[in-house]
Amino acid sequence: MQKQTEKAASKGEIIKSKIAELAKSLREERYKDFPRILREVNRLDYSNPNALHLEGLFALQAEHDNEKAHGLVAQAAEILPESPSISHNLATIKINLGKFAEAERLLLYAVQVKPDYAEAFHTLANVRKFKAGDPIIERMEQLAVSKKFTQEDATFLCFAMAKAYDDVGRYEDAWRVLVQGNNLMKEEYSSEAYSDGFKKVKATFTKSLLKNKSSFGHPSKAPIFIVGMPRSGTTLLEAMLGENPLIQNAGELPALPSLARKTAHIYNSGLSTVGYSELADKIPEEHLFRWGEAYLSFAQSRLNGWAEHFTDKLPDNSFNIGLAAMMLPNAKFIHITRDPLDITLSIYFQRFTTLNYGFTIKSIVAHYQNYSRFMAHWHKVLPGNRLLSVSYEDLVDDKAGVYQKIHNTFGLDNSYADVAKKQEVRSVSTASRWQARQPIYTTSKQKWKRYEAQLMATEAAELIEKT
Repeated sequence: MQKQTEKAASKGEIIKSKIAELAKSLREERYKDFPRILREVNRLDYSNPNALHLEGLFALQAEHDNEKAHGLVAQAAEILPESPSISHNLATIKINLGKFAEAERLLLYAVQVKPDYAEAFHTLANVRKFKAGDPIIERMEQLAVSKKFTQEDATFLCFAMAKAYDDVGRYEDAWRVLVQGNNLMKEEYSSEAYSDGFKKVKATFTKSLLKNKSSFGHPSKAPIFIVGMPRSGTTLLEAMLGENPLIQNAGELPALPSLARKTAHIYNSGLSTVGYSELADKIPEEHLFRWGEAYLSFAQSRLNGWAEHFTDKLPDNSFNIGLAAMMLPNAKFIHITRDPLDITLSIYFQRFTTLNYGFTIKSIVAHYQNYSRFMAHWHKVLPGNRLLSVSYEDLVDDKAGVYQKIHNTFGLDNSYADVAKKQEVRSVSTASRWQARQPIYTTSKQKWKRYEAQLMATEAAELIEKT
């Protein structure tokens, strides 16, 4: 009997160790190791809820499959319904799938079970429209006063409280905690790197170069690149185009930067500048077709079957248009613009860990100015039937008109011109996922004016003076 007990304890310790190893591989993005470790866990305990939970997160992060992730994490939640972390992560997946009411219930449960769960408060804030007297605000304030949290938790709490205060019109309080939260975040932005990259892009990616290389790339007309600053309306535009059954949304594809790194390695070219201007001369013309094909293959892995067109809305492709235009000479580009002050404020309100410039107004303004220089150049060197500008403000005021403008420029199938009447949105996994599924509204236009006094004391003042 004692030996059996010791054997069971030993097995339990092995499983616990393997689960920790599984979580570490996921955290460190060692995705190739994950399936092997998972098989080892399943041999010992096939229905382990922690393994199911982590397998669901793997499906979400590595496979970008929200439906599969939902099924696995939901199974884990059935076995361990009392786990706040599983409830939180299941809620996050439900948000991606547009199941906001279910997500909110899970998040309310998570913060009830774990009152200091700052990350869950942050997730909840981004899908909840707060009203004056909301008890969740009071609970976040109580947690803030207690100071019983890590620095990382403090950032989650600050951004959550800023969203709540903004919703209820407490703008001075929102700005106060917003500054606190942003000041706690790590930022490493070099505006000079973008300035240097622009000089080389301007000298390299000329109108004549792109015209001369246009016969060498892959001739596919399927890609539609949506470019612009984060929070400029790229997700809203993607959602509108995705309502057309001939267009699939591939989301934010890291394909171009990945291909640039690979080509730089193969052709022994450094990637010292933004925009990959070094590759314009390094890639042999006869190889451009192959690299265009590689991009399309990557995109296909994110699509559901065949698509006449698909969208790629990675915002930083604003800097990579020259490379994309060489590899895919028939690809189309839609540049969505928005009031720069609204963009600046919206980025500052987000806990964007994927950006290296999002936590000071100075860096956000500098990045906006660099992006604007690049886009002005692309508009000069690409013909109008390849690169089209639309504005966020026009999109929220006249969705049908914007769709028609895109159709007229790119020649999309006009039989779907009534697309603007539809509201269905597919899976969305960016910071705009909640907004993308709401009816189009205009309250986010010139939202910066609520914070004009605060912005005037920052580097955004020069943008205000230009308005």
